[in-house]
Amino acid sequence: MDSFIRDLILSNNIAKDPRGAILLAVLVIWSLIFKGAALWHAAKNAEKIWFIAILLLNTAGIAEIAYLFFFSKDKLVLKDLIENAKSLNIKTLIPQKVKK
Repeated sequence: MDSFIRDLILSNNIAKDPRGAILLAVLVIWSLIFKGAALWHAAKNAEKIWFIAILLLNTAGIAEIAYLFFFSKDKLVLKDLIENAKSLNIKTLIPQKVKK
């Protein structure tokens, strides 16, 4: 695994290698999920400095996770996060085809 990551980074062909493309896609999705959650919480708590920092810094979710679980006024609890994810109904998010 270590040589795979080292070779992938040094080759500058991350997007051309299927494994690299998948790794990149997972990292982008991971980052967007936590950035969105952190921005939502910062806006809801009127924490302008955190909102601006999270918006401008790209830390692959690290700053966002630190804010959500440690620095937020209303800290996110992992149990609540899991329960919210389980209760999310994906079918309601996908537009259904209209029958004619």
